[in-house]
Amino acid sequence: MSTYAGPHLASLLFNRHAIIGEVVSNVLLPPDDALSPEQQDRLESLGWTQPDDMFHPFFHRTWSTEAASETIVRDLLTALICVAELEEGEQVACSGGTWCGAPGSGYACDGRGHWVSRQRRPKTTVYTTRTRDV
Repeated sequence: MSTYAGPHLASLLFNRHAIIGEVVSNVLLPPDDALSPEQQDRLESLGWTQPDDMFHPFFHRTWSTEAASETIVRDLLTALICVAELEEGEQVACSGGTWCGAPGSGYACDGRGHWVSRQRRPKTTVYTTRTRDV
């Protein structure tokens, strides 16, 4: 599952041992959209780990596969609202697709466990933020 607002992206990747969350970082953002030091500090205060250019180009965190889905979705959307600086009533797009690539790899899964370089277009749903809930 991926959520995005403008160039800001937050994704969840699922495997049998953990649920991995990623939030965009300055490694991939254009300079005009770069995260401020305050935004980066806020992500850290929300439990996200700083990117490491070598292995994790995004802010990231993990949850147990036993974690409540409501908690995971709230954590992910709170991070996206933070980095995109969304106001009440702004829109967030959510899309789902099947992925089997390593976190941050950008490789999609063909449904049989094979990595492919071209992603199928997943279904996208647009939601309106209610910032009082985060």
